[in-house]
Amino acid sequence: IHFYNYERLQAKLNGLSPMEFRTKAA
Repeated sequence: IHFYNYERLQAKLNGLSPMEFRTKAA
């Protein structure tokens, strides 16, 4: 499930910043 969520976040990463993405991924 983690991998699935990661791929979904990657798509959103395009709109979010790398710093914000890390905060949400953490």
